[in-house]
Amino acid sequence: PAFAYESMLLSAVFMTCILLALIMIVTRQYNVVTKVLEMESTTNTLIPSSYYWLLQFPFELHLGWIIAAFALNVNILVIAWEGNATIQKIVAVASLIGLAAVSYACLWVFERPQYTVSFVAAWATFWMSFELRNPKQLITDTFSDQTIHSFFMFTISLSGIIASVTVIRWIYYNYDVSKRKTYSSVDNRANGGSYVQSV
Repeated sequence: PAFAYESMLLSAVFMTCILLALIMIVTRQYNVVTKVLEMESTTNTLIPSSYYWLLQFPFELHLGWIIAAFALNVNILVIAWEGNATIQKIVAVASLIGLAAVSYACLWVFERPQYTVSFVAAWATFWMSFELRNPKQLITDTFSDQTIHSFFMFTISLSGIIASVTVIRWIYYNYDVSKRKTYSSVDNRANGGSYVQSV
């Protein structure tokens, strides 16, 4: 409602609250799964895949969308406060770099990659580029054709890079897991356990 009525600052505050809450939820879920996996070798605890799809995936998906929506809302806030074209370009570039940084963190900082958030970032940047193919009048009135084309190329390239790196990280991680399973196969058979991973 706050966003619909153009209360941009209030909308940003609400989004920040939701963003922080989702970060806390996703982080705690990650920590819980990590502890279970650490205890696996001694307790033979298994995590069913339904746990991820029902209890983790929705929050990770929502977190990804809130991050993208928050970045968009910041840019709209700059427009609402009548920031000039230079400021708008700086904020837009910073927002895109921020999305890329979040994707990198989700894929490479955590021991178990968080693919959902990075895929949402790739999807969001793709639709940004799609919008820039036929920009609205407010955009064409503010920026030159060259600037619009540059942002189009930036967003479509960034989308492809994030999506590609996410797939590469998934392949690498699963290869590494498979290799570790092979090395520990004797112990796993002895304990009757199996390696459990979170998507």
